[in-house]
Amino acid sequence: MKKNPRLIGDEHVKNVYQALLQYIKNEPIDYYPKTVTKTVLYITNLYPYIESVQSKFNTNNPDKEKDLTLYLDNNQIISVNLFLVRKGGRIQPKNPGAKSFFSKYFLSESLQLMFNRLFEVKYQNFLSKLVELKLGEHYVKDIKELKKLVSGYFPKFTDEINPYRDIFLYNLRELCFSLLKDFYNDKNEGFFHAYNVFFMTEDVNIVTSYGKTQNDVNVEQFNPGTPQFSDIQIYKSGKNTVGIKYGEVALTLRFKFESSPTSSIKLAASYDKFLDESEKEKINFDTIKKMQYLLNTHQYSQNSNSSNAIGKCHEAITYFYFLKEFPNVSQVEPDECVQLMGKYYSLVKPEVLEKLYM
Repeated sequence: MKKNPRLIGDEHVKNVYQALLQYIKNEPIDYYPKTVTKTVLYITNLYPYIESVQSKFNTNNPDKEKDLTLYLDNNQIISVNLFLVRKGGRIQPKNPGAKSFFSKYFLSESLQLMFNRLFEVKYQNFLSKLVELKLGEHYVKDIKELKKLVSGYFPKFTDEINPYRDIFLYNLRELCFSLLKDFYNDKNEGFFHAYNVFFMTEDVNIVTSYGKTQNDVNVEQFNPGTPQFSDIQIYKSGKNTVGIKYGEVALTLRFKFESSPTSSIKLAASYDKFLDESEKEKINFDTIKKMQYLLNTHQYSQNSNSSNAIGKCHEAITYFYFLKEFPNVSQVEPDECVQLMGKYYSLVKPEVLEKLYM
């Protein structure tokens, strides 16, 4: 059974805490996983003079505390958040509630009241449409009554009602985008409060990423910097996500149901990163060079079933030409075409590959 991400994160915090306690007592820690030992060494390089450390699990309310609190010999106290992710993954901030995020994070009660009022209208319409599928035209208006009927008719989402969910979440995203744009046009400082809370700027944030092998571990500090108001941009992503770009980093907020059609509507918060033009061009130039090398050194291995390989190579070469034509685009997965080509091109005859390439 797949482990819950939260349990994995909690285990990482507990292990790092124990290993750090031992390290500052000059006790060995080499029997811990590399994700733990490298994190401990990173912390102690940042702060060589740690006198003691406390874990959030030693407190009465762990959910309200930082993962670790370091006490240094100069009486300084450092709050540390720990993140453990697969390489290529993103750290996950806490998810805000849809009906409180404007007031709690952007410090705007008026915006929250406006959002909640319009939210209720759209939510009532969503529930009413679902009831209509079973009863036809009806006159039930009360949200509690509508929820009771919907929970009986549709205890879970189905193909029949998924389009109604999509429309409702899309409408919430459009509402949120419109309100955030107006908020931005008012030059409201609430954007910086949201930035500081979501990006944890007052804490030390240490991200440990791991690959497929035990030694493939990297530890770095998550520190997105200090944006100016001119760095802020509001944008849309997909059908139900709104993004707030602060320079090279962004906060994305995706509307979703917690589970069933009558469950709470949540905001799934996540981070995004934007490379500058020169970084994107360098990454793309490296990909183009690797593809060119593969094409120039192609060797055919005879295979009776090459039709799938031809399709995959065509896909990779199309990707390659697109990068050559638009060298400043962002690759979602850098070198994806190189990996695809490397896997399949030896199964394709030289003359066929040449036709694809030319």
